[in-house]
Amino acid sequence: EGCTIYGLPPVGLDVIAFDVEGDPYPYYDYDGDGDFRNDCPYDNLVVNGVKYCGTSGPAGVVPSDGTMTWVSDEFVTESGWKVCWPPSALPSPPPPSASPSPPPPSASPSPLPPSASPSPPPPSASPSPPPASVSPSPPPPSASPSPPPPSASPSPP
Repeated sequence: EGCTIYGLPPVGLDVIAFDVEGDPYPYYDYDGDGDFRNDCPYDNLVVNGVKYCGTSGPAGVVPSDGTMTWVSDEFVTESGWKVCWPPSALPSPPPPSASPSPPPPSASPSPLPPSASPSPPPPSASPSPPPASVSPSPPPPSASPSPPPPSASPSPP
């Protein structure tokens, strides 16, 4: 496994800590380039094409291409590494502006294109008037029996 770190500034690296798996057989030339001192076959940090392992990190090395690559076989674990660069190597933030920026123009609705016709307004969302108050109806006249019709009794002689 591994990863590459991009965008390193062109300044000498400061090695704070460096302890990764080293070369167990420093006399054996793993990569076959004739130099047994540059192999680092398992875990290594690569800067400018040079592999660093064990306890020797890239102190003072200037990453000419702005990259560092870490490679690890994940088997033997040591305490790791911490490599930094001086804060002066970082780009400075832009200075604050002397005067505040004017507020952006307010957004005004753009006119409709000539071919577009305005849509009808939506139905009114205002509430309908409350129903007229309903008062209870007066009670119907009492249904008392009508007075009896005049008696149909014969009138006295």
